[in-house]
Formats: sequence, C-alpha cells, structure tokens
Amino acid sequence: MRIQRVFIGLSFLLLLTTSLSSFAATASLEDELKAQDKKIQKLEKEIKKNKRKLDKGGNAFDQVKLNGFFSAGVTKTDSDVPYGWELEIDDDLNFQSDSNVGVQMQFTMSERTAFTLQMISNLGSDEAMDADWAYISYKVTDTLTAKIGRIRTPYFLISEYLGVGFAYPQARPPTEIYWLPLTGVEGIDLLWKKSFGSWLYETQFNFGGGAHEEAKTSYDFETDHKGMQFAASSGAWTFRLGYSVGNMSLEPDGSVPGLAALDQAIDALDIGVTLSPHQEKADFLDFGLLFDDGQWLVMSELTKLNFHSPSIIPGDQAGYLTCGRRFDSWLPYFTYSRYSTLNDFEQRTGDALATIRSMVGDPAFNQANVAIAIGGIETFGLYKGSQQTSYSLGLRKTLTPRMALKAEITRITDFDDSFGFFSIAARADGAQLDDSVTNYTLVLDAVF
Repeated sequence: MRIQRVFIGLSFLLLLTTSLSSFAATASLEDELKAQDKKIQKLEKEIKKNKRKLDKGGNAFDQVKLNGFFSAGVTKTDSDVPYGWELEIDDDLNFQSDSNVGVQMQFTMSERTAFTLQMISNLGSDEAMDADWAYISYKVTDTLTAKIGRIRTPYFLISEYLGVGFAYPQARPPTEIYWLPLTGVEGIDLLWKKSFGSWLYETQFNFGGGAHEEAKTSYDFETDHKGMQFAASSGAWTFRLGYSVGNMSLEPDGSVPGLAALDQAIDALDIGVTLSPHQEKADFLDFGLLFDDGQWLVMSELTKLNFHSPSIIPGDQAGYLTCGRRFDSWLPYFTYSRYSTLNDFEQRTGDALATIRSMVGDPAFNQANVAIAIGGIETFGLYKGSQQTSYSLGLRKTLTPRMALKAEITRITDFDDSFGFFSIAARADGAQLDDSVTNYTLVLDAVF
C-alpha cells in the first residue's frame, strides 16, 4: 500500500504541475485540483480492483513449473564392431551416445487440471528435440488421475525417468532390458493410487498407438498398445508387475543394406514366415523389484517379449540384477544382465531355411528370390537365436544434490556365435566379433 500511495503521490505532483500551467491559460486552480482529485480517486479504485483479481487468480508464473536435465558422456569399446544398435559404440571415443538434454514444463490450469510437456534431444541422434511427453492430466478424484496425449509407455521400473540419467544409479540402463524402441504412444493413461496401512498401491491402465521410425531396430513400425501395471511400495521396498499387449506392423527402413531385399524375397516365396509382420499380436511381461534404504541398493527386472506370428522377428527373455552400497556420497555397484531369444524362434527360422533350401533348382520358384533368401538368412544370422551376457562394475559419485559423476566398465560376452546387440549390418559386411568385448563409460548427470 505504501508503494501505491507513493505512486499516487508522484502522479498527483505531475498532474498538479500540469494543472498549474493550464490554469494560467484557461481555468482556475481550484477547478483543476478537483478534477485531478477525481482522477486520483478513480486510479485508486482501479488499483484495488486489479489487486483483488491478482490475489484471486494468482501469478501466472506461479502456475508454471520448469525443470531440466542433461547428461554428458564419453564411451568406447575395444572392438571395431558397433555396439548397441542405435548407440553405435566402437573403439573410437564416442561423445554422443550417452549425452542428452531435456526440459520439462508443467502448467497448472486448475486445482485438478495440468498440462505437461517434456522435450528431449539425444545428441547421438540426427533428430531434433522431440516431445517425449505432451499430455493433459485431470485429477478425477483424490485417488484417480487421467492423462490424455503423448504419454510414456510404462514398460519398465524406471520408465518415467528413463531419459534422466541422474535418477538411476547406473551409467546406462542395462541394454539387455532397455533396448525396446517404443517409449511413448499417443493415447490415454489412468492411474489409481491408494494407501493401506504402510503400503502404497498403484494400478495403471493405458492404451494408445502410433507410427515410429527407429534406427536402433532398422525397422519402421506401427503399433497399438494396451497395458496394465501394478506397483506396491512401502519404506525401502517397491514391487512392480506389468503386462502389455498390442498389434504391430514392421517394415525394414532401408538403413541396413540387403534387409529390405531379403524381406521382399521371403514374402515372394510365400513360405508362411515373414520379416515384416502386419498387425500381428505381441505381448510383453515385466517384473521389477527395488530395495533402497539409503545405504543398500538392489534393483532387478525380468522381461519376456513374445510375437504371436509366423515372423522371423524374435521374441526374447531378459533380466538384470544391480547391487550397490552407499558410502557417504559414493555408490559402488555391480550389475549382471542377460538376454536371449526364445527357443521357438530358432525352430521357426530353421524350418524356414530348410524349406527355402528345398526350392533350389525347382522351376516353380524364382531362383533369384531363393538365392537372396538363403544368402540373407545366413548372412544376417537369422537361422539361429541371439544372446549375450554382461557384467558391469560401476562407481557413482554424488557431487552436489543435483549432479553426479558415474564411471562404468562392462564386459559383454557369451554370444554363442550370435552378434548379441552388436550391428547386424557389420555382420552382413563380414565383421568378426571377439568372444568378449569391454565397454568403458564416463557420464556426468545433472538436474536443474
């Protein structure tokens, strides 16, 4: 109020000076003072009116919450065969694969409604900053929240903060589990939360779909998604179980030479299997466990992906276990992770290859397609499954409450004549993979 009266007083002096000059020419001082007094009273009323509106509606800046995060990393392996599909990590120093930057904005529209936007740019990708989240949330009741828009697919234990390196202990989430390219869909999410005693229970339903272009799989795909997740947490413990099902359409994107031609040749031979299934059913199961009492840390997940189609796209099963112990700001940890394709995949592709080989020399079949199919299946190693095992030793140092430095050494092995998560394009070019490969990673993570 003191500021308002000072402002009013200054306005009065200015208007008074103007009035005195005007009085000398046209009017009396008394009339001008009365006129200015009326203007001042009107100004006071406007100020009080606007202040009431501001107090009632709140400051617009108070309705916006802005956060950011970034990771700056360097990594390399002791092999010239690129690792991690989209990561493309080899024996050269790589400053892009583990580096990203993101911002998240939440605008509170009312007590129950908010708009959330998260933009993220992976520096290892050629794409510009993308909208990872873009949804409106509505708090239906105190226990039920609905979201609509672009939502995160909650497949994993750390799906909600997968892009925020500071939020998880490892330098990089285990590739054997976190290779799935589908991280978000356009759809609806319902989250129910309720406490019973010392336990918090969460049940989540989500469904949606969309088209995706993913370099990490060498495929473009469309999918519709329906999922249900259940979580229970109390103190240091969190348990999670999720099941998702959907129909997928896959098609080689042309990034791997020869893969599209192989796909066309197999389809032309019409042997009952395909490299590009159309609207075929797939389901995904995930179980997660987290124990963190501030000193000891245990994280583990088990997953299974299954394709219900005559496809040469393999289903898989995978898991990891991370154990660590904090010493003040230091967290040393160890991670064991394992990935393998399902057994029925080898039988399916083996039978397909035997069928194609029986067509050699048969005039009823296009021999060019027969040769492309046999050569492609053998070159890309599609006649048998894929597997790998990783052992990681890491150390996390919390530098500040919002910044951490992580160093990790990972030994990748147990390929069983497959290429694991190494480049299939390199395999097609005749590259040889050693029995084991070591990956070195250093990452600086921060939130702000």
